[in-house]
Formats: sequence, C-alpha cells, structure tokens
Amino acid sequence: MVQKTAVEWLVEQYANENYSIEVYEQAKQMERKQIIQSFRIGKQNGYESGVTENFKNITAEEYYNETYGKELHH
Repeated sequence: MVQKTAVEWLVEQYANENYSIEVYEQAKQMERKQIIQSFRIGKQNGYESGVTENFKNITAEEYYNETYGKELHH
C-alpha cells in the first residue's frame, strides 16, 4: 500500500467536500508525523554529515518544534 502525503490526503478530503477544522487538524498531525519519521530515518541511516553538533543531539520531536516554531499536541 502506498502511503499518501498529508497534502494529498487533504486534497482528497476537499475533493470529497469533507471540509472541517477537524480535517485540517488531522492533516497537520499527519504532516508532523511524516516529518518526524523522516528525521528519524535520516538519523538512523547516518545522514548527519555536514550538520552542526546541536542537530546531531536532538530528537525528532525537538527538530520539528525548533524548525517549525511550535509544538502540536496529540
């Protein structure tokens, strides 16, 4: 099964006329999870060369919060 991006999922919801703040919030949560998962995979695979020590010592959640300037609550 191919995974959808948060944007693809949101566009599909809108195409089906499923508009609501809950749909928007769900898409933001999906995006957050996808970004965190990608960060973790990158660290696991050693994609740290050329980055600062601070970057190497943070968690995926910290990366998300620092990069996007906010924390999403589950």
